[in-house]
Amino acid sequence: MEAEITYQLEVSDLFATHRYSYKTNKANNLTKLFAYTLFTITIIQTLMKIEEALWLEIVVGILTLGICIVGFNLFMYFVSLLFFRVNLPKDGTSGILCEHTIQITPTQLIERTSVNETRHRWISVKRLQELPNHLLIILNNNQAYTIPKKAFESTSNYQNFYEMARQFLQQVREAD
Repeated sequence: MEAEITYQLEVSDLFATHRYSYKTNKANNLTKLFAYTLFTITIIQTLMKIEEALWLEIVVGILTLGICIVGFNLFMYFVSLLFFRVNLPKDGTSGILCEHTIQITPTQLIERTSVNETRHRWISVKRLQELPNHLLIILNNNQAYTIPKKAFESTSNYQNFYEMARQFLQQVREAD
């Protein structure tokens, strides 16, 4: 029992993975939490120094906090996108933006490109993550295989592939 899918990985597919990674990365979330906390403390300290805090000043403080949170998130996301784009290989010889083949067997996940072949035992797979248009096979916080759902001939082919991968991963987890 095994399955295989071949697809062309495009920049838009990598951006989908990047968005997911940015949203779920614990380091990013801790940085945001620290920034929010620091900014909230600053606003509260400023408002407490005003002897007669009027409702308008409190509303302005809350609005300022909201604007800064949104601004900080946008700034961090676009900075991460800039670094992502700068580090993206420009040619097709890197093994990233090229044709990929993912083969799953009961014992391993095999990824092939024109540049290399990589084998992972299922125990090294952290999890499977379904996105609206992609399936991510996540190995760790820095590495995932992105499979566009449009690469499958039909929804049932995608579901069969996903279920098979999920079963292989579950069997390894239960055996461990």
